[in-house]
Amino acid sequence: MPSKGKSSGSFAEIVGLESAVRLFEGQLASGEVPHTLLLQGPAGVGKRKLALELAGILSEGQVADLTVVEPESPTGQLKIDQLRELVRWLTLTPRDAARKVGVIMEADRMGVDAANACLKFLEEPPDRSVLILVTAAPHRMLPTILSRCHVVRCFPQGAARVEQFLRETEKLPAGAAKMLAALSGGRLGEALRLHREGLAQRKNAVLDELLSTFRSGGVEPSLASASRLEIEEGLGWLAGWWRDLLVLALGGDPAWVIHQDRLKELQAGPTPDPLLLMKRVEQTCQLQEAVRRNANAKIALAALMTGAIDG
Repeated sequence: MPSKGKSSGSFAEIVGLESAVRLFEGQLASGEVPHTLLLQGPAGVGKRKLALELAGILSEGQVADLTVVEPESPTGQLKIDQLRELVRWLTLTPRDAARKVGVIMEADRMGVDAANACLKFLEEPPDRSVLILVTAAPHRMLPTILSRCHVVRCFPQGAARVEQFLRETEKLPAGAAKMLAALSGGRLGEALRLHREGLAQRKNAVLDELLSTFRSGGVEPSLASASRLEIEEGLGWLAGWWRDLLVLALGGDPAWVIHQDRLKELQAGPTPDPLLLMKRVEQTCQLQEAVRRNANAKIALAALMTGAIDG
């Protein structure tokens, strides 16, 4: 069976996405809500939350008339049986609300058979039902699905808006909020995910170990046992460190710095040679790319340890 969705029953908790919210509020006020909506936009922009809030309003908070379908695993596909059951459920008479509402998360993960099952609803939607599809990759969906949906685009909230939210609501220090806002690409959901996964703490721990390896010529014990993916991520942070030093060495705006939570530390040291920093950025990125392509991560650490990136 599809799972039941949860919603607060209003758009009060939606940050940003004002154009989409205004559109929905107008449709709700006029009573002219399309039978099929497609919410599309980058991952982490808040589409899921917006879809659930809208679905909760449309179903009048009646959980018996709201259901959500999504892949059973982070990389899995939507199954044909899931879509068939959802379509069957949407044809039933609403139990408590004026309409039944279905939500399909990660709608781009429908295979051809599952998409064809969904298409049966799109071709002849029941009068008292609404289907909301959510995707970050509409280009992976069948044109026959897209052409029958009312598309609503969800744009990133912007780094400044995300930073403000993180500082005021999550009570993050200014540097950490600015860093997460930048790394998230101005997508609030992504920024919150990074924060809740402890990105700042993980980033600084790995970065400190790599800097220590670079400066001392000895690999930190915890780094020696790190996975290839952890080393790849860490080399990205290290390249960002050299890049931040380069920005400051060239007199760039401190707001351009990636490691905003360590801005004072970056500004405190002597000004390095910009040409040397450019070389460090380039060669650290090359090491990271080599690790990404399954090169031995320990060899990359050895290159770092021996100062090879200074050429």
